[in-house]
Amino acid sequence: EGGIAMFIFPQGTRRLSERLPFKDGAFRIAMTDQAPIIPISIDVPPNTWNTLYPFLPHQGSTVIVTVHPPISTTKTADNNNTLEQLKQTCSDIIYSVLPPVPMANISSSTSTSTS
Repeated sequence: EGGIAMFIFPQGTRRLSERLPFKDGAFRIAMTDQAPIIPISIDVPPNTWNTLYPFLPHQGSTVIVTVHPPISTTKTADNNNTLEQLKQTCSDIIYSVLPPVPMANISSSTSTSTS
């Protein structure tokens, strides 16, 4: 209703080797304004990430963006989610379509030699 759409990465940063917990800020804003949250999953192949932000697509790599149904933050008899419940719900939805963290690929490409 006349507001401004915002796109927020709830982890606050990116890390390929682990799934970071969501920070409170985006969820507090949504709950205070009773604005719906639209979770978005972004599947970026490991070979696409590099030192540029956020990534440099390589030929043949595909980034998959999944837009999930909105989650209401308006308090009702059916919806009395706490901040932590809302964060967990969004995390579960976002990660539900993403592949597991590629630990084997990360550790082999970031390990350092000690010889």
